[in-house]
Amino acid sequence: MKLQIKQAGIIHYINIEEIIYCRAERAYCTVFLLNNEKLTCSKPLSEISRLLSQPNFVRIHHSFLINLNFVIKQIKKSDNSQFVLMCNETLLPIARNRKHYFEQTMNKFLSK
Repeated sequence: MKLQIKQAGIIHYINIEEIIYCRAERAYCTVFLLNNEKLTCSKPLSEISRLLSQPNFVRIHHSFLINLNFVIKQIKKSDNSQFVLMCNETLLPIARNRKHYFEQTMNKFLSK
């Protein structure tokens, strides 16, 4: 499956398997890819999330949608905040109200 992203007059067709994570930036969304490329599109994260409604994509924060294939580890800090470390060494926060959902989804993903 591919995702179409328009950026600066160019239409990119991206294999969704190459998406590490997506970050919301107001009405825009930046998509981070395995080849270290990042593309910004004029679609909000909610729309990208709907387009990527695959079992390996999960919303961990109002600003982040991640691909579970590229999670390296889950980190709990002393103040009880939690993060995921992605394969590109980016540390992303897990919202408190999404922690349980993330853990359930990750467990289901791992059991397949």
